Amino acid sequence: LPLPILPAQILWINLITDGLPSVALAFEPAESAIMKDRPRLLSQPIMNKQMKFQIFTIGLVSDVGLFAIYFFLLGRSFQIDEIRTIIFLALGLNSLLYVFAVRKIRTNIWRSNPFENKWLIFAVVIGLALQFLPIVIPSLRDMFNFTTLSLWEVEIVFGISIFKLILIELTKFYSYKVKS
Repeated sequence: LPLPILPAQILWINLITDGLPSVALAFEPAESAIMKDRPRLLSQPIMNKQMKFQIFTIGLVSDVGLFAIYFFLLGRSFQIDEIRTIIFLALGLNSLLYVFAVRKIRTNIWRSNPFENKWLIFAVVIGLALQFLPIVIPSLRDMFNFTTLSLWEVEIVFGISIFKLILIELTKFYSYKVKS
């Protein structure tokens, strides 16, 4: 099977869609109930069961979803450059959108103010613009071996990313509300 994404494309995603929001999260206000928590015992691990469950579920949903898209497109005889362009965009959008879900571990996105951290909004908007640059600028598109995408394909990628965000939020709800 051909690689679903190339090393230079992975590097772009890591620098652009992961780097900027990560720096902006340093300015994230603390969760309101954080001071009501008892101090963690030294014998307790830093990552509790809920955190491990969330990380595993987010990774599983993201990876299975992207591989499903990859195999679906391969089965429909899409050109590999077009498949890589779609996977590249999906990976980047996933990172940029689910940062809103993971910014508050115990609070669901619909119960928090997404505009509370203006630096994060700025980082995501810049990240979105930069994520599309190698797709829309011909010289960068050639350098990264991308193709142009139709509006329909971009809408599908956005829809999949929003669906994953909803699944992450449901995972958070389940792990912190139901299991607690």
